[in-house]
Amino acid sequence: IIKITDDDAAFVLGKGGATKRKIARVSGAKLEIVDLKSAGASSGMEGAEIEITGTPAARQRAKDYIGYVLSQRTGPVYIDHTMRRDDLSIVMVPMDCVGYVMGRGGQVLRDMENEWGTLMFFAKKKEDEGKVVAANGEKVQEILAIFGTRRSRRGAELKVMSAVEHKMPGHFLEGESLRVPLDQPGDGEDDDFDYDVFPFRGDEFSYALGGRGSTRKKIASASNCILEYVGQVAFLAGNERQRRQCRDYLDWLLKQKEGEFHVDVAGRDDVTTVKVPTKSVGYVTGHKGEGLRSVEASTRTFCF
Repeated sequence: IIKITDDDAAFVLGKGGATKRKIARVSGAKLEIVDLKSAGASSGMEGAEIEITGTPAARQRAKDYIGYVLSQRTGPVYIDHTMRRDDLSIVMVPMDCVGYVMGRGGQVLRDMENEWGTLMFFAKKKEDEGKVVAANGEKVQEILAIFGTRRSRRGAELKVMSAVEHKMPGHFLEGESLRVPLDQPGDGEDDDFDYDVFPFRGDEFSYALGGRGSTRKKIASASNCILEYVGQVAFLAGNERQRRQCRDYLDWLLKQKEGEFHVDVAGRDDVTTVKVPTKSVGYVTGHKGEGLRSVEASTRTFCF
């Protein structure tokens, strides 16, 4: 149980309870905010209590997240960017890109949190307070803290990198390679979770992106693989099977640009073939392919 003021309670609750739900989702704990006055507490009791239930680890995470959220009420959050904890990823964002990543009223960052089930906020290094240029002579960067599971943190990290690289080309990439390999808590464990790169050529990027990112999202959904485009390079993250399927689907997608092609489905358990009469093909695909796109969206598949 954490005792807080009424103002703190309102801040932790958030608009429509959104912040409380976010903290609960990311921490794995259950949160209840109790107004001591309305709860019929002893005379003279003011403020509120946050009741946290769950495993010891989940409760500790929730307490930490509440502390970080409340720190934002009174000014910048300061954090040690070298800190290692298994639920935290750090992305250093150039000051010139912070507003772009945040979006108006922080909406872009909130959308990322909702998409990936993360808790994200910008923080500063204490030694860089009030500075434009750091001690090493480079421009000061802000710390973007991303809390969540390994998979959700990697998805949010790549989406932030995509935004920064769009705003400031060459910040994360040197040609088709990362300037610094991805390295967050959870990477390098004795399993097959990893990331691959898939560079695009010519106009392949726009074709593989689609309107409002629809094609990218479709491939990601069908393969259950994290798929984000940083500059002109696709990053595929997940286990080995997910990455392999995602790479195959991207390859098949790009081959469609050149016309008809053959897919060897022998031995694959992720492909179903359906014979469609020639006269019915137009009806199935629909106007400008909208019929087939609708099927893909509702079934989380890739059809061609």
